[in-house]
Amino acid sequence: AVTAPPEVKPGDHPTLVLVTRSPVRGGLGVRLRVGVLVLVRGPGRIVHRVVATALARRGRALELWLRNDGNVSERLTRATVRDRLPCRADVQPRELLPHSRGILLLRAACRVAVGSTAIVDVPGRGVSRLRVGAYRPVRAPQRLSRTRRRRLPP
Repeated sequence: AVTAPPEVKPGDHPTLVLVTRSPVRGGLGVRLRVGVLVLVRGPGRIVHRVVATALARRGRALELWLRNDGNVSERLTRATVRDRLPCRADVQPRELLPHSRGILLLRAACRVAVGSTAIVDVPGRGVSRLRVGAYRPVRAPQRLSRTRRRRLPP
């Protein structure tokens, strides 16, 4: 059994359990190492707070951008995420760790128009009204090398 130390904050804490197997004498020299993610829950007040921040369309698929402001891991499925769209949308289940961001994929049966409004209900936060936007990949700004930097005129 794994227990949390007494000074740990309340909520879920991702921990890695690593299992290593060394090669057997006289056999093939293969070493096996397997890591498993385990969530250790610290005692105290539990907060469920998932915030829907954006909704983007990519063909028939919708990307629901989420932020977990709570202190526990949230399992997002069709039963926990409800939406009001012009047609039915299937939710691809996923896990959202505490204090992290993620994208939940919704596969719509019809094409949802950009600019239309969708109502999304996520656990612990209530109902959010989001406008469907077009998908625009975010490009990181490129830094100029030291030799290519130009001085601005005075």
